[in-house]
Amino acid sequence: MLCAVLIASSAYADTVRVTVDRALIWNKPDGISIVLSQVTKDTVLLVRRRVGDWFEVVLPAGSARDSRDFGYIRASQVLFEPGGVLPETPRGPQSPPAGGASPATPSPPPPSPVPSDTTTRVAPTVPTAQQAGPTTRSSPNAFINIDAAYRQGSTALTQSVPAFSTDYAEEGTTATDYGKGTGFQLDLMGGGRVWRSVGVGVGFSYYQKQTPAQLTASVPHPFYFNQPRQASFTTQNLKREEIGIYFPVLWMPEFGGPVKIMVFGAPAFYRTELQAVSDASLSEAYPFDTVAITGVTTTTKNGTSFGYNVGVDVAFMIGRTIGLGGAVHYGQAAISFKNDGNVTTNGDAGGLQFLFGLRSKF
Repeated sequence: MLCAVLIASSAYADTVRVTVDRALIWNKPDGISIVLSQVTKDTVLLVRRRVGDWFEVVLPAGSARDSRDFGYIRASQVLFEPGGVLPETPRGPQSPPAGGASPATPSPPPPSPVPSDTTTRVAPTVPTAQQAGPTTRSSPNAFINIDAAYRQGSTALTQSVPAFSTDYAEEGTTATDYGKGTGFQLDLMGGGRVWRSVGVGVGFSYYQKQTPAQLTASVPHPFYFNQPRQASFTTQNLKREEIGIYFPVLWMPEFGGPVKIMVFGAPAFYRTELQAVSDASLSEAYPFDTVAITGVTTTTKNGTSFGYNVGVDVAFMIGRTIGLGGAVHYGQAAISFKNDGNVTTNGDAGGLQFLFGLRSKF
């Protein structure tokens, strides 16, 4: 009875039936792999387990072996048959033919499998496109974006400074408006996945522009208290430069096809350098009811501010590793300068940015 149970259990097991004309069995389901065997349509194979898009199967006799008796076949090339009937394998001499006559000589034993290192083994044919093996590369995980961008500054940069206290009996002020940081900039960002669709990266932006500033002054009257005189002046082009460095946390969902999407949020550091107005030259005459600004003196200031940068990026891949894309970013940080003394500064680095450029994935 025990023998009958063992025989029955060995005859019924999970199997797969090959559904294509030729299917390849590989030594592993991913990475660089080698072909262990080629099987024809309707071949039945014993299944050990399923591994993703592959079945781990027992190798048929005569297969190349790398110290194992199993390999991997694509699930798309077979039909799974749970509890299927395994093909019978001769286990000894055949039964005598009907009529009781014994054979003249015993049946010869089945031929031994050809060793895997023999040179007489027929090499498997090159797989067709339908039989693409595990050498297929996985999707790229890392990227580099190179963009030209146009940005709209969020707020104007202004500075207000107490002035003229050494020339008059009371204090006046000067206020300079340097405008918004609007214009073209360069943006670079790179990174990659570290866990599923989540990744990290680093970004860099550079903005530089020269524009005139608007200066207004409230100048004390030399004869009367609390009767300041107003004057205004437009400066020559003054340089403003801004460098941003940000460290994004990325969400990069996997989509089939050429369209790729990325969303990120990042802490950001902005270094701003400004050619700032430090003094104004005045022109006035009796009865001193009016005053004019005839020129300004400038000095270079710089400082680093901490803020944030967020954005969304859409890429269209022309090839596996090269494509084009567009993005929208928004960054902000309150500008401050070193050694600014009693100067009041208002304004933000960053702004709303529209980007377009090259996408490279690897």
